[in-house]
Amino acid sequence: MSRTHRLVLAAGAFAALTIAPTALRAQSATADSLAYPRQFVKWVFTTQGDSAFAHAAPGLRESMKSAESINQMAGRIAVRFGEVKSTDAEVQFDEGPLKVYIAAMRFSLAPESAAWVIVYSPITKIVERASFGSLANAKSHYPQAKLP
Repeated sequence: MSRTHRLVLAAGAFAALTIAPTALRAQSATADSLAYPRQFVKWVFTTQGDSAFAHAAPGLRESMKSAESINQMAGRIAVRFGEVKSTDAEVQFDEGPLKVYIAAMRFSLAPESAAWVIVYSPITKIVERASFGSLANAKSHYPQAKLP
């Protein structure tokens, strides 16, 4: 392939990326940006409290007390709510330099959906706040979130 053909091909590829719909590029970034808060929730539900504790900010660590306390909390959630049946919605938005991630989930023993709220730094991957509670409570604290 001649140098001219390679330059034309490269220019075409660059132009295609430049004019690609912003929504497509934003969708990819959004999907990738949910990976970290999803992982944090997974650590809690799979009794990997040591990983969750290691990624918590000092204030959150203080309230968590220990990795074992996180594992015990996961056990209490499982006994009271049952297993996770589905994740009905996930939203994420900015709160200053932090991201707020909310996952609305259905559980086998709960008549109503519950929600995980994870507030974290996308740069440092440190969770500043994390809470599990009713979906109604998450909606009242974060009315800007489009939750079911």
